Amino acid sequence: MVGGQLIAGILAPRAFRDTPHKFKIRSQLSGPQASEESSLKIRGIYRWIRDPFLLSGIVIIWLTPFMTVNLLVIYLLTTIYLYLESLHWKSRLVV
Repeated sequence: MVGGQLIAGILAPRAFRDTPHKFKIRSQLSGPQASEESSLKIRGIYRWIRDPFLLSGIVIIWLTPFMTVNLLVIYLLTTIYLYLESLHWKSRLVV
């Protein structure tokens, strides 16, 4: 289980490299600019999953080597909340 947590923790930063535009605050605050290309380029880990940060967090919490009833309840509620939040976020992206 700890090995799975380590793998998720190591692979999560790859998402930063796959989306360099997502974390450039200065360019986001400057407003819309003329894009180099009009097509959306999806590359790296985003070809397989929508939000690798969310997935890696869920993998890390569920692969905890010890489980108590309190942790189980917290993990279930957290997972349900994150799932519902992602559905809400997806519905707000639809134009």
